Order: sequence, then C-alpha cells, then structure tokens
Amino acid sequence: MNKITVGITLGIDLGTTNSVVTCLDEAGQPRIIKNSEGDFTTPSVICMLPSGEMIVGKEAKNLAAAYPECVVREIKRQMGKVDGDGKPIAFFVDHNGKEWTPEELSALIIKKLLNDARLYTGHEVGDIVITCPNYFRDDARTATINAGKIAGAHVLDCMDEPTAAATFYGLNHNGADMRRYMIYDLGGGTFDVTIVEVSNGEVKAIATDGARDLGGTDWDLRVMARIASECQAKGITLDPDIDAAMCQEAKDRAERLKESLSTRSEAVFNMRAGSEQISFTYTRDEFESDSADLLEQTAEKVRSALNSVNMNPADIEDTVLVGGATRMPMVRELINKIMGKDARQDTDVDLVVAQGASISAAHMAKQDGRKVYSIIGSEILSLPGGSFTNVAAHALGCAAIDPDNGLEGFTPIIKKNTALPASCSETFALTDERQTTADVKVYQGQEGESLEDCLHIDTVTLSGLPCGPTNEPRIEVKYEYSRSGIVHVTVTDLKSGKSQVGEISHQMGLSDEEIDSAAKNIKENS
Repeated sequence: MNKITVGITLGIDLGTTNSVVTCLDEAGQPRIIKNSEGDFTTPSVICMLPSGEMIVGKEAKNLAAAYPECVVREIKRQMGKVDGDGKPIAFFVDHNGKEWTPEELSALIIKKLLNDARLYTGHEVGDIVITCPNYFRDDARTATINAGKIAGAHVLDCMDEPTAAATFYGLNHNGADMRRYMIYDLGGGTFDVTIVEVSNGEVKAIATDGARDLGGTDWDLRVMARIASECQAKGITLDPDIDAAMCQEAKDRAERLKESLSTRSEAVFNMRAGSEQISFTYTRDEFESDSADLLEQTAEKVRSALNSVNMNPADIEDTVLVGGATRMPMVRELINKIMGKDARQDTDVDLVVAQGASISAAHMAKQDGRKVYSIIGSEILSLPGGSFTNVAAHALGCAAIDPDNGLEGFTPIIKKNTALPASCSETFALTDERQTTADVKVYQGQEGESLEDCLHIDTVTLSGLPCGPTNEPRIEVKYEYSRSGIVHVTVTDLKSGKSQVGEISHQMGLSDEEIDSAAKNIKENS
C-alpha cells in the first residue's frame, strides 16, 4: 500500500521581531510548532554569509555582531514599499550584488517555518494563513501574500493580527452574552488597536486604528539614543558607517536593556567601544520619560478607535494585550489609566496571534471546500469556535472631481470600519459630454485625506461609451473588499450596459512572472 501524504493546515504570525507557526490538533485546538532549535518563536532575522550560505532565525540573530553587513532584520516594515515605477524597493544587497526585495526576504523566513513544520509533524504543508497588521494597506497585504507564494505555500488569505488574536480569545471565552473587547497589539514594528464583539465564539471586529511604523523597535531606538550619548561623552561616535559591528552589538544590548527594565526598576549597561568602556545605569523612569511620546501615540489611537464607534471605556469588557512590547510596564499602566482597569493577562502575548491564525485557516479552508488536517495528519471533521468578521482599516474610493470647486479629490465608497467582506457602489457623471472613456482611479486612504496622501492601487478603464450630458449620473463604480481587505472593482455604464470587471493588477508590487522567478530562485539557493 502507498503511504498517503496529507497537507496540514497552518497559521503563521509573520512578525517584525519573531515569527510563529501553529496547527490544530485532532480536537481542533491550536498547537505551537517548535522550530528546529526547539523554540516556539523564530527570530525574523536572516544572515547571508559571504560563502553564500543563508541562515534564518536564532543563529542568524546570534551572528549579527560578527557579520553585521550580512544580517537583515525588521523586514516587515518594508512590505509594500515601492519605487517610482511601482516595483518593490530592494531592502538588502548580498555579497554577490543580488538585490533582495522584502517579499523575497520574508519568503525565506516563511520557508524556514514551513520546513520546521514538516520536520516537527512529519507531514507536508497544505493551506496556510499569514497574519499582518490590521493597518496594513492593500500594497503591504499583497506583498505579504506574495511572500507566502514565493516560499512555495498555498496561501488562503492574509488575516489581520488583532482579529486572529480575538478569534483565539473568543474560542476560549465562548459565553452566549455578547461582550466587547479591545485588542491592543504592540509588536516589534507595528501597532494596532481593534475593538471586537465576541458571542458564542463568534468574533466581529467593529473598529480599528493603528500605525504601521510604530513598535517595540522604536523604544529600542530611544535606548540606542541614550547609548549614543554616553559614547559621545567619551569621544566615541556610534555610526554604522564607521563601525557596523559595534552598532549591531549596541542594538542587541539596547533590546536586552529594554527587556530588563520590564522586570527591574533599573539596569546597568556595559559595552566595550573602541578603547573605552561604556557603562551607565539606566532607570525605568528615565526610559519611560525618553519614550513617553511613543506611548502617547498608541493612546491617541485607542481614543480614536473608541470615538469612531461612539464608545466609552466602560463599554469595553476587557483589554487583551498582544505583542512582546506590551510587556513594558508603561503599557499596562496606560491601559489602566485610559480604560479604568487592568488589561487581562490570561493569554500569551507572543503566541496568541498565531494560535488564532490556525483556527481561522481551518475555517477558511472548510469554507472553500477543502479538507483540514491536524498536526498528526488526521482529518478534522468538526471545528470549534464560530465565524469571524473583520473591518476595513482604510476607506476605499476613487478620484472624482468636486463640482463645487472643480478640484479632483478622494471620494470614499467603502468607509473605514465597514464590516468585511463588503460591497458598496456609487454613481458618477462624466466630465465631458463628448467623453467615450471613463478611467476609474482606485484609491485606498482615510476620509479627509488629500488624494496625494492616499494609495493609488490601480486604474480600471471602461471604453466605448456613448456620448451624453454631464449632469447624468451613469457610471456605477462597485467596490468590493475581500475578507482580508484585498480590493476588487467593477465599473458599469448604466446608459449602455457596458461593464468592466477590474482584475486589480496591483501596479505596485511583483507581477506573477516575478513571483514565479523569485520562487524558483529561493528553491534553488536556500
């Protein structure tokens, strides 16, 4: 008899600092998959040695001081960033001169997670769901999905991290009464706050806010500024262009100093810099003062999320903390100050996102008519928990001319915090009675933002239109958000019946051919 090889269903938390992979057991409960080093979390760090060897994870992080020019980290913050031609900006150049995009680098991390899952479970990998910050726009979400494809995985979707955390939390708090929770997610590189409603294990996000460039790394940089000041006092300049190894060591020590101050009121910093010994005592009060503005930024987002749905702190049952940076005492003090009570401490802030992702991956696979296999390779016929509903973190609209002032601006069609999946439409008039072509410029942004500050996703063109008056609303623009916030658009001329389905090509990012080429390169060289 031939052995039947199944493809297990995985949830992946692709983090700025660390990444985690999970799978459901035969009872439908999420289980963390240990990596080849025996750890639950894998540092999102890559080391490309001059020899051509590529190392991912814990050992890559350990090599950072010895090979600073070979190590790349904090890749997540670069996802979706493109140049003037709409192509991903290279984030790292190896010793052979090859330029690596954030998608390719993230794919190396995902590939390690997949390989470790195969080694740990003895099974092949089937469907996966990758999480991302709720506040990621369409370009960064698409880049995250592309990273999974480059790694050779079948990606079901890209799921918001707070919703994933709430899904796991809802599974374990499945009372019949509807309760509202706030998910405060401060990771290594990003921040999200999401308000969810949980009832009978079903999770519905109702409001979200956040910042994609705010995370624990920024607190590390405040410690680095103090270290740089102490070095400068002894005539030492902390500059990666002068001494990359020294700067890398300082960065690693800054991170550890920050972590020490989460459990101690003061900590001592010691490091040899050139011919000098840099030593000083750093207190928690000093650290909190140096980073008070960063914390306040998260507070502003919390208030914004509450205000967007006309809620007060009293309307929230509990606050659930997510992300390693929430271990800082100042975060818990902030939550107590704003919400009037302490945050819950019954979830693992490092693992809860990945745990929720595996639950969601199983439900998504079932919805798509696919089989779901557990960590031991058995088919899971019945899944615990209920459904989850996400919301749009950004408004989706188009460029339209305001008849009052004649200026082109952003017109929202699907508003922020609309439940996903969503489908909304608006009807517009042509700007010229001789016009036979309508260009619908698809934008993602926030209401009130200028068009220049919004993200231009694509343009859908409807041609062959009959001429007509300019005061006749006739061009219907229908926008759709998928459950993960990916965009689709349909443009219809109500006068002629002509219609164009916008297969959004994501002008910014990798093409299908580039994805295939990157996947082949990684398969051959890693």
